[in-house]
Amino acid sequence: MESQSALETAENALRQLMTWSYRQRWGDDWLANIVPRGKLEAWERRRDAEREKRAVRGVAAVPENLLDYSNLYDLILILKTHWEPLAPALGSQRSFIPLLGRLETLRDAIAHGRPLLPFEHALAAGIAGDIRNRVTIFMSTQDQDGQYFARIETARDSFGNQVNGPMQDTGSIGGCRTGLTVRPSERVQFDVVGWDAQGRELHWGLHVRHRRVDAGTGNETTLTWNVATADIGAACTVMIAMWPEPSEYRRYNEGGSDGRAFFYYKVSPPLPG
Repeated sequence: MESQSALETAENALRQLMTWSYRQRWGDDWLANIVPRGKLEAWERRRDAEREKRAVRGVAAVPENLLDYSNLYDLILILKTHWEPLAPALGSQRSFIPLLGRLETLRDAIAHGRPLLPFEHALAAGIAGDIRNRVTIFMSTQDQDGQYFARIETARDSFGNQVNGPMQDTGSIGGCRTGLTVRPSERVQFDVVGWDAQGRELHWGLHVRHRRVDAGTGNETTLTWNVATADIGAACTVMIAMWPEPSEYRRYNEGGSDGRAFFYYKVSPPLPG
């Protein structure tokens, strides 16, 4: 499971880098400029099927970015064809593409239920870590302060609402207005993923109406909000804060964090009787 999570996070880091770099080159319609229409339609069908399937299970949202529905081999093909905008981040195509080939082999084995050997787990973690480091370091060059500070890559609530890492590493990854109403005694969980190029341990805090309600550590963790009567209101802000330890400095002195993500909900009173 750890290897699968590492591979998925590395793929998402690539998608974020590709989205940022290709948008700089081709604008907001970059997907239509470099991906064949038939492939885009296949991804659209995959997104629509995912939305329909997960809605039955109570998932309120699925990612809208079509690149999120690509396979690793799709990404490899795009990278091979349009390498130049990514070269400042990923380096030599000749050395990087073989790494992705090894990653794809490991991904295929996991997807088909074939157990990895210990050295393959280590290989998967090493390649995934290399990719995430390259993306983080490059994004840091777009924001000089980012050379020191850790970053949030993904935050997702238990309804499927998700915010991804910044296209420029400004620390905060913005907010998600969920449009959802929750009530006291309900529970909302947040799966969060972060990365620090210096390898420091990440610490997380979940804050609701300026009080901390949960905490965790690690590059990946789950935070839980048990909705309380104190949270009732037309607009309730949930903030996820992240910071590395040890660290002498913080990107945001107020609150003491390097990265922040926000989710917004309506909290209604309990139903009568």
